[in-house]
Amino acid sequence: NTYTSEGVLPVVSVVWANGTVVIPAVASNSPLFSFADTPRFTVALLQDSHTTLLAQNQFTFRIRPNVPLMVGARVSITGLAGSSNKDSVVNFQGEHKHRFMYYLGFFASAEQTLTMTVGAKCKTSCLDGSCLEQAAPCIFPFTFSRFPYWQCTSSGGAARPWCATSTAFAGVLSPTAPHWGHCECEPSIPSDEDTTITFTLFNSATSRVGFA
Repeated sequence: NTYTSEGVLPVVSVVWANGTVVIPAVASNSPLFSFADTPRFTVALLQDSHTTLLAQNQFTFRIRPNVPLMVGARVSITGLAGSSNKDSVVNFQGEHKHRFMYYLGFFASAEQTLTMTVGAKCKTSCLDGSCLEQAAPCIFPFTFSRFPYWQCTSSGGAARPWCATSTAFAGVLSPTAPHWGHCECEPSIPSDEDTTITFTLFNSATSRVGFA
């Protein structure tokens, strides 16, 4: 899906149950969901811990969007000109790190930008008897067939996306098997409270405005 100021432009396809592709995947020109307000942040705060040259610098990042953010939405911090980091993975800490995919972001040195992807927040829906655990929280990541999953999946031939609800999940997708269920997801980053994480970058040897 593509997220624009007008709404969400879905990638649409039609596939029969036997796997025959009736309509191949094509990006829609019409929004599936429209926004009542243009997405923006009512709170967007970046604080650094110190300004010592050639030293680690811990940042606190706090945001509150005016609309809830679902899994897959991307958030970027630009203008990180005081960092000497090369292209790298930046690990997140703090009480809300689980709200972002992989608990990390990707720093691009040329663009001086840190980009993160909103993670999944889901629970199980088993009202049709297809699974056992109703309204159980999904755990991410979970492992299936030796691969980690950070969001719901249709792997294993499931008719609908599903998740594991426990590390004791044995990889069995049957209506009587425990520790899994079909997904029912909600926004991962709410619009009625702040989301806060911390991360560390390495300061450069050159003083910059707002940074070491």
